[in-house]
Amino acid sequence: MPKKPAENVRSTPFNMRVRPAIKAAAEQMAADDRRSVASWIELLIEAEAERRAAANKG
Repeated sequence: MPKKPAENVRSTPFNMRVRPAIKAAAEQMAADDRRSVASWIELLIEAEAERRAAANKG
């Protein structure tokens, strides 16, 4: 398997505290999408960044 480019290597920890109900919801939604919670949150952040960039363009 080829190595990932350096910018795609997950090496920075991201710790956060949330209410138990939020954690449970995130775990369920990630499982529904067959993803880890970390991967699922990463996609959410990327999607929101794209949405904001598009909104700022016009």
